[in-house]
This record gives sequence, C-alpha cells and structure tokens, in this order.
Amino acid sequence: MVKRFVEEDPEVVNRQIGDPEDTQVKPAEGGNIYIYVIGNFRPFQLAWNLGRFKIFDYLFEHASVKNQLLAACWKGDSETAKKLANDHPEIVPNLPGSDMAMIAHAAWDRRTSSVKLMAELGFDVNTQAGEADSAPIDRAGFHGFYDVIEVLLPYQPRLDIKNAFGGTPLGATLYGSIHGWRKDGNYPRCVELLLEAGAPPPKEPAGPPEVRAVLAKFGIT
Repeated sequence: MVKRFVEEDPEVVNRQIGDPEDTQVKPAEGGNIYIYVIGNFRPFQLAWNLGRFKIFDYLFEHASVKNQLLAACWKGDSETAKKLANDHPEIVPNLPGSDMAMIAHAAWDRRTSSVKLMAELGFDVNTQAGEADSAPIDRAGFHGFYDVIEVLLPYQPRLDIKNAFGGTPLGATLYGSIHGWRKDGNYPRCVELLLEAGAPPPKEPAGPPEVRAVLAKFGIT
C-alpha cells in the first residue's frame, strides 16, 4: 500500500502532518485529529517510531535529500547524516522552522542520540515548537530527561528562554516534577545540571522533597 501511494504521488514521502500546503487535510481551528493522534510527523518518522523499518528504508530511498538528512537524524544514523550534511552544507542552515523543530520533538521523545547528532550538525538548540512553544532543553526538563540536557548544554542553549506559559527550562522542570507523567526521568539531576549551568533560580522552591533538597544546596529555600 505504501508503494502504491508513493507511485501515485511521489511527494507524499516528503509531507508532514499539519503542513499548511497539504491540501488533503483541511486546516481546522486548534488543529486536526491527525495532529493529536499521530503528531506533527513525517511518514519516515512514523515508520521508524512504529518499528516498520523496511517501510522506513523504502521511504528513505524515495525522499528528497533534505528529508533523507532529517530521516537519518531521527534514526540517529550519525554516519549517514554527517555525510549528507557535508555533501550538502546548505541544507541545515536553511531549514525552515518546521524542520528545525525536529530537535525539539526528539528531545520530547528522549531520542538522546538524535538530539546530540542534530546539535552537532548545527540545528538551532533554541528552536521552539509545539503548543507550549517550548525549546529542546525545556522539553527535556519537563520530563526529567537529564541525559538530553547533558548533550544540549555544551551547545549553550538559552536558559532564560520562555515557553508559551512564561516558564523557563528550570521552571518547566520544576513543574514537570510535580505534574509530569513520565516515570523514567531524574528531576533532581535535571535541576542540578540547570543550576550549575547558570539557569535563573526560581523565586521560591517547588517540587517533591528530593527536588527541594537540590534547590536547598543552591540556597533556594
């Protein structure tokens, strides 16, 4: 079926859910059902996320060079991504916001190797995306993904950048430590990393006891 779709419309491999140029899905106030159920993904991202690796390879073969680079980044294929970036140095600096936002989506999904690879290639680590208009380090902090924060910090992301709710990365981390739903993060470590890196301290402590203990080490009581 995928092959038939590509044969009928070769450009389908390069489309993205939510793309305003996609005439097959009419724009709707607040977004459409595909965004909420699937996300702002491209076909190759969905194929990889769902473990449909043969489909991913097929889509990769038929994608534009730009989307091959993005696909390699999402996969975490450093060798392929770096070769494409070296052969086509104009791609990354000229990526539109919707493409640059892939580093933010990867941070949200804890695709640590992908985040690291994109940062190495020159993706904007301050790119903001999603309804919360949040940067990669903000998204990582919200879920407690200390490993994502660790790979972002060497690229000097803004620690005072604010999301749509007025929160900083540290603020998002503290909020996530209370209201987040992921259980595989480490909020105390995230708070420690951000404060050590010079993040603006909160006006007052917040979070569970283990997070407050870290804040206290920095004089925030």
